[in-house]
Amino acid sequence: MIRLQNLAAQGAGHLALCLLLVFFTASLLAGCLPEQMNRMSSGDASRAPEEASEEFFAMDTKMTVKVYGEGAPEAAREAKERLQALDALWSVTREGSDVERLNSGAGEAIALSPKTMRLLRMSEEVREETKGALDVTLAPLLQLWGFTGGVHRVPTAEEIEAARALTGAGKLKLDEAAGMARLEKGSSVELGAVAKGYAGELVAAELKSRGVRSALLDLGGNIETIGAREDGTPWRVGLRNPFGGALLGTVAVADAAVVTSAIDQRFFTDEAGNRYWHILDPATGKPAASGLASATVVASSGGRADALSTALFVMGADRAAAFWRGRQDFEMVLVGMDGHVQITPGLLDRFSAGEGLTGEVEVIR
Repeated sequence: MIRLQNLAAQGAGHLALCLLLVFFTASLLAGCLPEQMNRMSSGDASRAPEEASEEFFAMDTKMTVKVYGEGAPEAAREAKERLQALDALWSVTREGSDVERLNSGAGEAIALSPKTMRLLRMSEEVREETKGALDVTLAPLLQLWGFTGGVHRVPTAEEIEAARALTGAGKLKLDEAAGMARLEKGSSVELGAVAKGYAGELVAAELKSRGVRSALLDLGGNIETIGAREDGTPWRVGLRNPFGGALLGTVAVADAAVVTSAIDQRFFTDEAGNRYWHILDPATGKPAASGLASATVVASSGGRADALSTALFVMGADRAAAFWRGRQDFEMVLVGMDGHVQITPGLLDRFSAGEGLTGEVEVIR
């Protein structure tokens, strides 16, 4: 996943002090909110909004959690702990994790946590919805190319076909009533295409349940926002140029996830200078050659945004546009290998061009 950068300025000053003697008149003129009035009347008008951040490493990437408002430090720490716990649950290499137990027990029914079962169900639903463009059973192929715990190399056609035989529809079976999953013997799963987005969604829901109204989770480029910034303006999330250099632009969001899949992260180059990225096409077993350099999805569900960004990248621009037209429950930004940029209409008023954008933006209709 390409790393996204939050361009929003952090924090905001209070509005002009509302004088107690002319409480109602001054508050109307200054536009003070009821919550601000209560704080001011109690004598703490100069106190800045509480904010806290946590930086840590989880799910093979650097993560940053920023929380604003009352109880921010405790909420940020809890978010960090939740994300680290989900990392332990879904790690493909950590002994005893749900994923490690499922893979090592391939051929048998394995009891999994409810969170893991819901993540696998969501992944299977997107696989069916996208006609196989997303597939969490690609672990044998990711290992073959060296993207998961190995040395990067270009495998032979025979090796690719042998690994592909262990992937695809029917290799993973879920018994949700029993809370159990079964992999076909020899098959395995890797949740890198969905785990960070779903983790952000779960942690955001927990923060909201404890009263947090403004927060930003940067999960190694997967952005999950809670509400808007403290001053009420949207978060501005920067989209990196998949070819390097200045930002392509920014998108303004509130209470939404922004996730990008692209060619410029987790890749290797062979001796001839050919680049191979980790986003594999399940139909070929090779890095997806769809004509896209990046696919960004903006959606209310972080897990779905993560899954769709991968699937749309694999689909390519035409299929991705057709898929969006049939649903329109998310927004997207597509960047072609030729640098051509396309956005959906819902981003017209929210997308701002950056210095890295050299051509015109086409709106998908």
